[in-house]
Amino acid sequence: MTIKSNIIILGSCVSRDPFSRGDAKGNDFSVLDYYARSSLASLSGRPSHVNFDLSQIASDFQRRMVDRDISKVFFNDIVSADFDIILLDFIDDRFEIIEIEEGLFVTNSSEFSSARLNLQPIFTIEPFSDSFFERQIAGWEKFFALMCSLGSTKKILINKVYWSAKDDSGFELEDLAHVQKANTWLDRVYQRLQEDLPEEQFISYERNRLIAKSTHKWGLAPFHYVDEVEIFFLEELDRYVEQFCIAGPFASSQPIKLDYSRWGLGVVDCQTIEMAVEQSLLKDGIYRIVLGAASIDLLILRARDIRNSKT
Repeated sequence: MTIKSNIIILGSCVSRDPFSRGDAKGNDFSVLDYYARSSLASLSGRPSHVNFDLSQIASDFQRRMVDRDISKVFFNDIVSADFDIILLDFIDDRFEIIEIEEGLFVTNSSEFSSARLNLQPIFTIEPFSDSFFERQIAGWEKFFALMCSLGSTKKILINKVYWSAKDDSGFELEDLAHVQKANTWLDRVYQRLQEDLPEEQFISYERNRLIAKSTHKWGLAPFHYVDEVEIFFLEELDRYVEQFCIAGPFASSQPIKLDYSRWGLGVVDCQTIEMAVEQSLLKDGIYRIVLGAASIDLLILRARDIRNSKT
């Protein structure tokens, strides 16, 4: 059975690029939206009340991602989005964040710098620092609280990557000390997130598989990996969707009398209608209300609308 899943990415090309592969197999994934050149540390601040002139930024995509980082629309967007998974990676934590107005933090990416805004930062927070970590965790707690309120914590998935020290020719990359510093940072972030999320919500890799690709389309970098890493990522995403988004601990143990396969929906056992509605907050599907030897199959679509009508 092919499962269709809408995915929102807050992260980098590490998480976005695999979906562009022509040889991707398995379930049907659609990238609903992609928030790049941002971080939970930046998003922890307030949105801007000023429209900055971003006309100097080269492309529409770059302008949009800088504008989103400034305006902090991510949280509002996911409230109204029909998503199945929110995928996070923390590669873009390598950029410093700057406070350009009181309480307004932005990611000081090359794209932001190209806007030539001539701002005088109030404060600069260096990447991988304790101050950055404090803001990062403030952003994570804000995000996690929102996902709890939406009944969607099971829809969080962490792409648990690390920077690579070598490329596919066996050559060590430059500035290994910086690579180690980045990986120490990532370990610190992952350890904090593991307090809130179970192990299955992390796509984890054997560290020796994370190899930089010397001919990567974006250039050689510690986080531009060989194709095998992208393929493994897609395989693990398939596994998560099939085991935890549809099947999981509530998969139906009753015989399925009708053929629902063409609908791409799972069948889930419930004891009451109320339980069916509660479980459907995780995923649209067919919720089987078991009444002794009999059962009623309840099709629930647009579960978000049901949730909103209850609040």
